[in-house]
Amino acid sequence: MATRLTRTWPKLIDAWRSRGACNSLETEVSDMAKSIKKEVCESQKRANEAILKDMEERLKKLKEAMAESIA
Repeated sequence: MATRLTRTWPKLIDAWRSRGACNSLETEVSDMAKSIKKEVCESQKRANEAILKDMEERLKKLKEAMAESIA
């Protein structure tokens, strides 16, 4: 079973051998890094939103419980 790296490695070698290969390779690696950073940031954002929503729900329940115990 081929992984993403084994599928792209021949393409990277071909890019390196072609004219202006260094720039092409740097661009491809840079694009991959940007894509990974974007995916990680989006994932962290979704996780933080889920945590915030959970904390808001807990706070609401706690306030309701405190109001009931006072009354």
